[in-house]
Amino acid sequence: CTVPYCTVHYTRGRYVGNLPPESTELELTTLFTQLLSACDGFNPILGPPCPNASIAGGHTFAFVEFRDEQLCETVRQSRTK
Repeated sequence: CTVPYCTVHYTRGRYVGNLPPESTELELTTLFTQLLSACDGFNPILGPPCPNASIAGGHTFAFVEFRDEQLCETVRQSRTK
């Protein structure tokens, strides 16, 4: 499973850069929810994998929050493959 360009921000979140200016927070949470839901071992009973995204920097980057550290690590690892 692969995800857009992300770097570490905090334990359960990631910085996502190089966003198209028309990106919305809903689009980001939907994208990450779809991508993570397709990963092996995903458990939907635990709640949404990506509950929040906050766009900043004049719509050039966002901070995306994940449900837990494991999902956040999945995102990080998918970028290094």
